[in-house]
Amino acid sequence: MKLVANRDLDRVHLRDLIDVGLVDRGLIAGLPAPLAERLERLLSEAGR
Repeated sequence: MKLVANRDLDRVHLRDLIDVGLVDRGLIAGLPAPLAERLERLLSEAGR
């Protein structure tokens, strides 16, 4: 849901989930291409 909405608040929440290790690159393979790109961008920004 957070990747679909892609609002500033949603990206902040996703960054928080990335920081605590609940979201990682393992999720990318199960996502459609546009959402995988968004998650990849957030993970790269976080240095993960």
